[in-house]
Amino acid sequence: MTTRRSAIASLIAAGAWAGSARAQLTGAKPVTILLPYPPGGPGDMMARAISEGLGERMGRPVIVDYKPGAVGVSAASALLQQPPDGNTLLVAEMSMLCTNRLLYPKLRYDPMKDFTAVAPLPQMPAVLYVPYRSAINSIADLVAASRVRTLNYATQGNGSVGHILGQLLATAAGAQFNPIPYKGAAPALTDLLGEQVDFLFDGIGPGLQYVNTQKLKVIAVAGPRRLPQVPQAPTTAEAGAPAVSLTVWFGAVARAGTPAAVVERLNQAISAVMAQPKNTSRFSELGFQFVNQSPATFQKFMVSESAKWGAFFKERNIVLE
Repeated sequence: MTTRRSAIASLIAAGAWAGSARAQLTGAKPVTILLPYPPGGPGDMMARAISEGLGERMGRPVIVDYKPGAVGVSAASALLQQPPDGNTLLVAEMSMLCTNRLLYPKLRYDPMKDFTAVAPLPQMPAVLYVPYRSAINSIADLVAASRVRTLNYATQGNGSVGHILGQLLATAAGAQFNPIPYKGAAPALTDLLGEQVDFLFDGIGPGLQYVNTQKLKVIAVAGPRRLPQVPQAPTTAEAGAPAVSLTVWFGAVARAGTPAAVVERLNQAISAVMAQPKNTSRFSELGFQFVNQSPATFQKFMVSESAKWGAFFKERNIVLE
């Protein structure tokens, strides 16, 4: 394994790729990982893990550049302004890589056309958080409370996983919830901790430390099975809302047109970085589930997710401006 990883590192450092000209992923220019969220969320954790590991392998700086907000437009524009040479990557979750284009007809980027899949990153089951002191202890409590007053729920942004799950729950329960969009998971979680909002759908990873310190509680798991981190929390199916289910997936992509050989080497390197014991231990403890796919398989997955959610939004006539 060590020999293989060394070979991978050497290939990336050499940076040769197919084509009429040969370029190099070497030199003084740092590699940039664009992140469409502010610091502190799960995407930031992954981007930092990748930057550290790639930096060690490539022998030059790998920096994380934060471009939050604007439904991912800022990060997408920054990527598309760079040459398709593998020196600039984008780390994002499924909203930017899939669902935003389905929700916003006027979106100024199309992940299916403008990006090329590089590598999948750990996935995380979504859970339903409420403040620890909240009187809401179940989905039934939440729905009952919504009959008395309008409940506000935090989202990681319009079209995000949290937004979608909130709408799924509203549809399933015949309830009205008011989504409050934030520029990523971290600020949404901050306001939930401050009891400025009533609930939040997010991955188990970001909020687990606050569950363990009795600042938040998980009242449901939006996935097919209970989680060992919160064994007392029923699944949404057990709570009577089986349609409210979603696993949050992340990925690394490059600009479309990046040579296949470069994409393949980056895929191998990122996979090796995420397989390091320090990363597998850290992310597994937070409930993340690891995925290892080739660029082609990950691209097919993105296309299939786009088809699935596109049909869902069309059926429910969900469109955002």
